[in-house]
Amino acid sequence: MFLTQVREFLSSMLRGISSLTFPDLCPCCLREEQWESCIALWRSAPSLRLIGKGPIISTVAYDDRAMSVVLAAKERGERRAREFLTVAIANGIAQVETSKVSKSVRIVIPIPSSESAIRRRGEDFIHTLAKEIVKSMDATNHQVALLPILRWKRVTKDQSKLTMRERIANLADSMEVDEGRLERRLHSLNFATSVASGREVEILLIDDVITSGSTMAAAISAISHSSLGVRSTMMGITACYSARGL
Repeated sequence: MFLTQVREFLSSMLRGISSLTFPDLCPCCLREEQWESCIALWRSAPSLRLIGKGPIISTVAYDDRAMSVVLAAKERGERRAREFLTVAIANGIAQVETSKVSKSVRIVIPIPSSESAIRRRGEDFIHTLAKEIVKSMDATNHQVALLPILRWKRVTKDQSKLTMRERIANLADSMEVDEGRLERRLHSLNFATSVASGREVEILLIDDVITSGSTMAAAISAISHSSLGVRSTMMGITACYSARGL
């Protein structure tokens, strides 16, 4: 375990130095002007898995190269790496688009970062990605809005050091919906009338990686117990998935 952590640290440090020296390197292969061929993987056909009855769409297997892209995007803010993640999540949403033809109210909800992560990075990472994704979404058949309404109810442990069973217990009942913010945002976006009229409400939960599924399960549970969950369908969209986790 220790040697693995050292290897990951050295690899991350090398990529960080390389990105500063050669800012247009591909975040996957670290070659110049090769990112267009690598990003094709992040546009490939997404896969479907379930958390309970909740469908989760993901595009890329979370291997060493995918992990490097995620770390480059989250911890070092590399523009190209963020583009890879945005492309993969948008690719998953496009899969939903093909299966829905009726007009609906489509609400994009990012999984919130922890307060410590926000302080360290200076931003709520998934919220920032979700803003870019919403801008690119086709609103022809849907009313679309970004609603960052999830919040953590309590401090949780670092998931990377826990077993799968411990991760599930760690995040159980750990999130909630800010009902006041939800109602204010729905009214400010003129969504309240559409929701009350009975139009289908589709909730897209956005995250970068799904491993054990415990984070997504906590988010689904929080929304299911909110006023929004009573009249909506939910689907998770992530850029990457861990084959070992689910």
